[in-house]
Amino acid sequence: LYLKSLRMGCQLFLYHIRLHVYTKREDELFTDGTRMDESEFVVKGLPHITSGTMLVRESQSARICTASSSSKRYKDHVTNMTAKEAEKILGIPVVWFKYKEGYLVKEDRFVGKAVPGFYAEDVYENFPEAANLNEDGSVEDWNYRMLIPAMMKLIQELYKRTGGITT
Repeated sequence: LYLKSLRMGCQLFLYHIRLHVYTKREDELFTDGTRMDESEFVVKGLPHITSGTMLVRESQSARICTASSSSKRYKDHVTNMTAKEAEKILGIPVVWFKYKEGYLVKEDRFVGKAVPGFYAEDVYENFPEAANLNEDGSVEDWNYRMLIPAMMKLIQELYKRTGGITT
């Protein structure tokens, strides 16, 4: 399978690899003969890289897209973030939670284990720019690419106030 890449839009960017896409048949087996629990779509044969563009599932339409770039080439500067704006994230509780039974695939290493994190609803309440919403407006997830800049701003402010790190 070879798909041409477009800068804007949701198409895969692949060059000369053996990509296999499988769909579930009525007998619960994928067209390659494997069985997967609660999956509707499987992609195998993708190569591994240490940098590049991530494939993401858009929450509202379920389209598979590439994540937006962070390059200045695609952005129009508005203003620098203020410390007061960044301080909104300090209201987000940091919690330990367990995913509800049956939510994760049974092979996931965090099934039944406590993991640190945030609740997307708390992120939305305190810093709505970092929340991902479903088509119906309900909160689905939080976006680390929106939270990290606010965290960095707070680190920079703390660094300024303390006079830097001394040993």
